[in-house]
Amino acid sequence: MFKPNSVIVYVKDVDTSTEFYTKILGRPPIETYPGFAVFLLNDNFILGLQGADEITPKAPNH
Repeated sequence: MFKPNSVIVYVKDVDTSTEFYTKILGRPPIETYPGFAVFLLNDNFILGLQGADEITPKAPNH
């Protein structure tokens, strides 16, 4: 059975979004890279934030 273990949210500004999720989740990301941040939500699930302008094909309005 397929069990997703992550979700990636494409955001306009990774730094601003990282600050937002750090406050909401009450903990910092476990890893950061230019244009990307990773939060551990529990032992088996992660949240990734990626800059929308970093994806191909480009996101609308970018």
